[in-house]
Amino acid sequence: MGRPAGGGANTLIDSEAEPRLALCAQHNLAWFLNDAGKPHEALATLELSRSLYRQFPDTWAQLRLRWLEGRINRTLGDVAGAEHTFRRCADAFLKKDLNFEYVLVSIDLAETLAQQKRFIELIQLAKLVRALLQAWHLHSEMIALWHLVGEQFRKRSIQERVEATLFRDMALYVRQHWFTPEKIPRRT
Repeated sequence: MGRPAGGGANTLIDSEAEPRLALCAQHNLAWFLNDAGKPHEALATLELSRSLYRQFPDTWAQLRLRWLEGRINRTLGDVAGAEHTFRRCADAFLKKDLNFEYVLVSIDLAETLAQQKRFIELIQLAKLVRALLQAWHLHSEMIALWHLVGEQFRKRSIQERVEATLFRDMALYVRQHWFTPEKIPRRT
């Protein structure tokens, strides 16, 4: 019976019987290790999972692999490499109509541009994402978030200490509210 690396609940998953489940568990473990500030452990987990990723050449698995690689690279300090990866992932997500993923990887790209103080490109990205969200008729709050980001960076009124949490908060909001329709006001 094949067991994935990582310990904990992952040892309960039989990677031979349920390789997709094992891949998701390993992917999420690497993602969360990176988010917890442990990029070397995340990279080690990712490397141990490459055989699982090779079993699934589909867009879903491969784009998420690239996205995770970009996030780990950014945490390890390869901001230029991460930016390139995020741009490629964003383009591919958009072409495949994976709009939720497109918005989330765009948040990663925006954070990467902010780290590099490339505000003009960040503002252009914010306008593009905002326009797409409007065209998709999504939450006005999501649209407002992207408008706020563009405006704040245009005015250079965002402080570096705020930048670090701004993008994480945006991603959290998108994850929590993407599939939740806005409340429709009651007619009285």
